[in-house]
Amino acid sequence: MTGHEVNNALMHDSWFAMGSFIFVGSFIVIHLHSLLLSIFAIYGILISFPAAYYFFFVVMQFRKMMILNFVALFLIMGIGADDVFVMFDAYNQAVAALGPRSSPGQRLRWAYLEAGSAMLVTTVTTAGSFYSNCMSEVVVVRA
Repeated sequence: MTGHEVNNALMHDSWFAMGSFIFVGSFIVIHLHSLLLSIFAIYGILISFPAAYYFFFVVMQFRKMMILNFVALFLIMGIGADDVFVMFDAYNQAVAALGPRSSPGQRLRWAYLEAGSAMLVTTVTTAGSFYSNCMSEVVVVRA
């Protein structure tokens, strides 16, 4: 019976995940003002899901997936969108820092140096919190 309840909860939450992804994707399009750039940003977020799944099962060798771990879908999407916004804004600020005659490559390098540490810290702290949750003995609270 528990497996059936878990599957029902996952199917129910997958609709919320899809709605959240559409919501975040629309904000990316609005913020970037470029459909092509937004498509690549959303693609970058999408390919992080299989990478996280691979890291969880193959690298860390966790074989039990709890319902609480599916919250990671929302967090991965949020961190990915946040990284897109931070990087895009840093790239736009590079014009002011480097001057209007700077090349796109110089701007991108400056943006990575400026925004990279902020993106790394948010990603590592969130990954660390989920790793500590994997080691926790606390069982998911059921309604």
